[in-house]
Amino acid sequence: MYFAYFGIKLGDQDKSWATHVVCCVCVEELRQWFQGKKSFRFAVPMIWTEPKNHSDDCYFCSCSVQGFNLKNLKGISYPAIIRSAIRPVHHGPDLPIPSLPDTLDNILDELEQISHISSDSDDAYDPGTQMILNFSLNQI
Repeated sequence: MYFAYFGIKLGDQDKSWATHVVCCVCVEELRQWFQGKKSFRFAVPMIWTEPKNHSDDCYFCSCSVQGFNLKNLKGISYPAIIRSAIRPVHHGPDLPIPSLPDTLDNILDELEQISHISSDSDDAYDPGTQMILNFSLNQI
């Protein structure tokens, strides 16, 4: 479903700097889009890259969360611009909501073709990357 919506596949899940958690709201919105009930709020997802300098290029270390709890969580100030994390982008005139695929078969075929494309210089290539088809929090 992630590939069907964003047109990119999940990657770098073997890297320590990559996020391995998806919030319940995002999972539910993506599931509802796939069922034709609602669109996902973002046209472009959060894009993570490896931090070059941990002291000022780490998204999680750049914000102080000390003293926050469930009641004042919205007061946490996250960095707006940081090289290792590109913030999500909402839908707009140039970024429309994608159409639902007829079936997952076309998506699986595209992923199969993509997984066979690699180059000798691409150290990050992982032929074992798989698309997440069932959005249960235990499987993400």
